[in-house]
Amino acid sequence: MFRRKQPTVSEVSEPSEAMSSSEIAKPALSTEKKNDSRSSSRKKKAPAKEKRIKRLIRYRLQLISLPLILVYYEVILMLVRRSSPSPIFPICFALGLGLVLNALLACLPKKAYLCAKGALIGILAVVYILECLIRSSFQQYMPYNVILHGVSGIAKHYAVQAFAAFFAGLPVVLLYLLPLVLFILCYKKWRLKTYQPALKKLLTGGCGALLFLCTLLIASFGGSSSIYKESYSFNNAVQKFGLLTGARLDVQYALFGNKYQSDFVITEVAAPVATPAPSQQEHELAEAAPTEDTGEAVAENTEIQQEQTFAGPTAFDELNIIDIDFDALIAGTAGDEVLQQMHQYVSSLPGTHKNNYTGAFAGKNLIMITAEALSDCAIDPNLTPTLYQMANNGFRFEDFYQPSWGGSTSTGEFSFVTGIIPCYGEQTILETQNNNLYFTPGNALQRQGYFSRAFHNGDYEFYNRYLTHQNLGYSEFVASLQGMENLTGHTYPADTLMFDKTLESYVGNTPFSTYYMTLSGHSDYIPNALVDQYLDIVNQFYGDRYMDTTKYYLCYQMELDRAMNLLITRLYEAGIADNTVIAICPDHYPYGLEQSATFGNDQDYLADLYGYVYNNWWELDHSVGIIWSPCMEKDPSEEGYVAPATISGVSYSIDMVPTLLNLFGIEYDSRLLPGRDCLDPTTEGFVIWENHSWLTDYIYHDSSSGNNYLNDGSGALAGPEWNEYIAAKSAEANNKIMYSGRVVTRNYFGVLFGEDTNF
Repeated sequence: MFRRKQPTVSEVSEPSEAMSSSEIAKPALSTEKKNDSRSSSRKKKAPAKEKRIKRLIRYRLQLISLPLILVYYEVILMLVRRSSPSPIFPICFALGLGLVLNALLACLPKKAYLCAKGALIGILAVVYILECLIRSSFQQYMPYNVILHGVSGIAKHYAVQAFAAFFAGLPVVLLYLLPLVLFILCYKKWRLKTYQPALKKLLTGGCGALLFLCTLLIASFGGSSSIYKESYSFNNAVQKFGLLTGARLDVQYALFGNKYQSDFVITEVAAPVATPAPSQQEHELAEAAPTEDTGEAVAENTEIQQEQTFAGPTAFDELNIIDIDFDALIAGTAGDEVLQQMHQYVSSLPGTHKNNYTGAFAGKNLIMITAEALSDCAIDPNLTPTLYQMANNGFRFEDFYQPSWGGSTSTGEFSFVTGIIPCYGEQTILETQNNNLYFTPGNALQRQGYFSRAFHNGDYEFYNRYLTHQNLGYSEFVASLQGMENLTGHTYPADTLMFDKTLESYVGNTPFSTYYMTLSGHSDYIPNALVDQYLDIVNQFYGDRYMDTTKYYLCYQMELDRAMNLLITRLYEAGIADNTVIAICPDHYPYGLEQSATFGNDQDYLADLYGYVYNNWWELDHSVGIIWSPCMEKDPSEEGYVAPATISGVSYSIDMVPTLLNLFGIEYDSRLLPGRDCLDPTTEGFVIWENHSWLTDYIYHDSSSGNNYLNDGSGALAGPEWNEYIAAKSAEANNKIMYSGRVVTRNYFGVLFGEDTNF
């Protein structure tokens, strides 16, 4: 048998040493563990908080992050706008749409989800930034087709202003880019979770859809429904419903049409509310009123009365219409509902009357001028005496407007030369490049064998004028980089030089029809050689009246005045002054004077020019229209004299074409033009803005707020007695806007009169 070997003394002692050392180490280890546990517990507290934040961002905030970002974007837009519309629609639309989009994106694979969400946040940030910068520069939001078509021109000609707008709006730019930066940082730090349970996605998406649909119903059928539907305009929609909804409606209506504007509303002619006659007591009080210190006032009134009674237009029974068989046209377009509606609408209109001015300018030469940023405040006997003479000694428009159409110069130019409301911004005139623009004065006179030319001292490519202006009725379009430098020796000549050097090309070819788009009045209004030429005169008369930038603007318009003086002088020298008519209309108000970093303005110089703070489009767009001929300043006993006349009712750029056609005795159908012949005393003045606001001699309707104000100087809200009149005029405004849009898109004059044979 084997016996267990007994350990030796040395063997026994080694384990005992080991045991003792281990026993000795035990207390030290225990103490170390206690210290480590304390430090680890402290360390665990911080990660616990971080984990909670991480879990919140990864799991919960991901479900609502996109709607929160969209609300954030809309709130910044409202703050930048510095107005106080109700935020309910923008916030509710943003929340609803954001929840739905977030739920849909969560169905994508992880990488696709993160890429799509980051791209969406970034793209929307750029879109909002663009609209904020445009709003700060032009006081309105612009549809994206207008922005896209203007990008090349802005990059080429207005890069300095674009950079100025960007750097001035840098805080806004950074605020809009903040969500994208946070999204990227959170992804890198916490590896955002993309998977969400189906129930959560369904619930958030369902809640978003419900909120969106409820808001949509209120917008479509509530008090703001007209802005959403039949009176839609991009600017108003963005202000009322937010940029997301404004952009959605713009795309929707562009692709599928606005079904709410599909039918013309035929109404009776709106009749204004009768003003009550003064009572017998009021009449007696007026007669008994003190009359001291009235000698000077009587003299002034007598002078005004003499100016206003040169002539009074008298309507004849005959109408300015063409014999068009609309019944046959309606029958022949049975498969085209849009054309049928247009034929029915036009045939229902009454037309305007011929009058004692019909044909007064028949056979005369015509010079039409779109004057860059001209304002009625620049018409001054001291600074612009020639323009002052023309504005007051011809057909004097006492209450004239050039509406802001949403496309800057291009739309103002289009409205003046075509008599059609520009409904598609800058794109409007380009849409007509192959249309039959039958009633432009250029085309009408070209049909009569007139020699024709069009001139511009700006770049020929800007606004694509080289594609459009011959179709307006001019056999040749001469502009900078397209022949102007050959005539003047300068690429971008001042107005005086342009008129001086181009006159020779047509003065000897009578009768002639010419068109000018001027440039010298364009912003920025800064010291330069042109200002040096005229500033002493401005300071002489109005040294303390205006701020410096306002004075520079007046210097720019003095250049136009000197150009007009040169033009008239040369017409007299050629012996054809009395046989020439000049019509002038601005393209837009001088927005380069507004407080805006884009134009380097730290103050509102436009209010300085106006002498008051403007609060609406009505006040902002008040302007000047001129139709004048030297024959109107002849002695009344001389042959060829045409009496001046005052047009006291409201009028605007759209009215210029029918008024000129009547004056030149050109056969036209007044039912086919949305404006009116201002010399027909039976017509009511009616000014329409692209956003469906409108103005008559009695009421101003603000489509953005829905308010209606009396146009009697009081600014008071119209009472319920005006409701019927307002409803009829609103329907008429909608009809004219819809008709103008379809004239462009359907080439309606080409349908009626065939292809344009002049172009």
